[in-house]
Amino acid sequence: MLKYTVVRLGLFAVCFGVVWAVWLRGLDSDFGSLIRSYPDQMFWGLVIAAVVSMAISFFALRQMREDISTGINDRVNRRLSERAESAAAEHPNRRRTAADEDAEAEDAEAESS
Repeated sequence: MLKYTVVRLGLFAVCFGVVWAVWLRGLDSDFGSLIRSYPDQMFWGLVIAAVVSMAISFFALRQMREDISTGINDRVNRRLSERAESAAAEHPNRRRTAADEDAEAEDAEAESS
């Protein structure tokens, strides 16, 4: 997940660099005086860079997001099954409900595919 965050920040930095080089660079040559002289222009430059980087990352980083989501889902399912197993071990006389049987059927179907 740290890799995804670093890639997103890098993508924003690249987009801001392009916006600054194309649009804001023509306003003044010094970055510090650009902030002091044109704060509104700087704000809109940041907004444009953020929107463009979000749009690019939505398409370009889809596979990375799906991999992260799958990993999180696997960890949650593993923890839930460990809790269910420990609860079953602590209370062996507990009656099984239809929800328990349904959950086991879904687990078996998910493992078979």
